Amino acid sequence: MAGDRVNEARPAIQGANTMNALWRAALAASMMLALAGPGAVAADQPVTFVGAQACGDCHTAQFDAWKGSHHAPAMQPATATTMLGDFSGA
Repeated sequence: MAGDRVNEARPAIQGANTMNALWRAALAASMMLALAGPGAVAADQPVTFVGAQACGDCHTAQFDAWKGSHHAPAMQPATATTMLGDFSGA
């Protein structure tokens, strides 16, 4: 009998937890949008790649780790020497 009351309360508790999580997610999204502020590029300016070094100036440790990884060559222009696959039949 007491166990029945506990089982009856569980759906309400689970619903409250779900609603709480939804409110937290909405609050987090609102804060991110508010803190983002205006972008560094105006809407009428074309977006251009500023180069990897521009990131490395502030994020030195991350840049150094990336520079020595297999991800760094992925940013090279696609040429016959930078493409490793055989695409002759493609």
